[in-house]
Amino acid sequence: MKYWIQIFCLLFVFPFGFSQQESVEEKPVFGIVELQKKRVYEGEHVLLNGKIFTKYDLAVESYRTYQVDGHPEIKQIPGPNEPLFTPVSIKGQAYFSTQIDRKLLYFGSPGNYQIEPFEMGVVYETAADFINFKFVSKPEILEVIPLPPNAPPNFIRGIGEFTFTRKIESLKVKQGDVVALTVEIVGTGNVQNCIKPIFDLPEGVVFYGDSEVKELVGYHESGAFGRKIFTFRIQFLESGNFTIPAMELSYFNLKQKKYVTLQAAAIDVDVEKSNQFESQLQDFPTDLSDQNDLSKQSNKNKNSTGKLVILSVLLMLFLVVILYFFLKRKFKKERSKKESKIIVETLVENAEIKKIRSLIFESAHFQERGGVQSSYQQLELAIRTMLIFVSENSNQRANATDLTQQLSKLLVVCETARFLDSHEMERAKELQVEINIIFESIQDLND
Repeated sequence: MKYWIQIFCLLFVFPFGFSQQESVEEKPVFGIVELQKKRVYEGEHVLLNGKIFTKYDLAVESYRTYQVDGHPEIKQIPGPNEPLFTPVSIKGQAYFSTQIDRKLLYFGSPGNYQIEPFEMGVVYETAADFINFKFVSKPEILEVIPLPPNAPPNFIRGIGEFTFTRKIESLKVKQGDVVALTVEIVGTGNVQNCIKPIFDLPEGVVFYGDSEVKELVGYHESGAFGRKIFTFRIQFLESGNFTIPAMELSYFNLKQKKYVTLQAAAIDVDVEKSNQFESQLQDFPTDLSDQNDLSKQSNKNKNSTGKLVILSVLLMLFLVVILYFFLKRKFKKERSKKESKIIVETLVENAEIKKIRSLIFESAHFQERGGVQSSYQQLELAIRTMLIFVSENSNQRANATDLTQQLSKLLVVCETARFLDSHEMERAKELQVEINIIFESIQDLND
């Protein structure tokens, strides 16, 4: 297998040991797209790879990766730099097989999705001559089914097998203190897609600011593995003994094929009184004291009809002023809530834009350091993120369809170029320029 090492050093390969198709025609070289499963739940991972069978030593001249409908979340599976060959027998014929381009796919919606074939051009040597040969694998269909109905309200969209813990920074605090409370979800499946859990706080304790999320996740044939850590900051407004209630969250267990609920115990916290913090809470308006003075004056002069009328008018005006400021304050609060909601939505959109910009920047950084393979990986992630962003904002601009078509073409070029030896650095820089141009157009969708 002397030609494989130099060509496949960029391809991730590792044998599954799955059974092979029995209806394959006898050919010197052929390939298939292999699915770990052909029927999965929405959100569940599926392992996908290209598999090659050959009778000869061969060298790869061209490669176009398989395509997947539906824009799923895709994670590349790392593997050895050199191909591993396994001898197999197909219809009595001896072959060597190896696997390439291993990926994890996550589909967010039910449906049937087409897996388009990959194409490969090779050169192999016979006893008489060198033969140029090109082959195309067969397409496959992946069925994605919905999760069972009646998911618990605390379902975190986790699919696989998980555990979780909840911890607080300190069990003894001072009134007014802000402390960190962490919820750590650990497991295998789609841990990277678990959403923020929800839990209650006792009266006198409030959430302070936004929560933070940290991911420590890797990927292998069993799915995403690792942990996702949510950090909440809570503030104690009153002193005394507080109990943060027990917390529950649910996920879908693939082995048991049902929703499983996990629980974390209640947390007792002792809060020491702070006079300084209490004085800040007691900053209330005292304007209504004037109303009592007016009432007393009215009682002293109730025998005088003229004064009573004047005082009544003044009291009425005072109440109108109070009502005006009350309604004005209420209106400002409602408007502030609406503005806060708009700000939050804008921050989410800006976060997506920042993610794309970061991926493009990292790709250029890898190019400067000669990391062509890493550069292509960042460009591919940037394109896929832009495809999702354009899809979610397609109702806002007329040019969204054109942007999707341009990005889809670049995605094919990017995936193909990643597995070729020639012109890699030059093509990566060209892709960088093209993606930057489209990114400028995409930012308009966020305005």
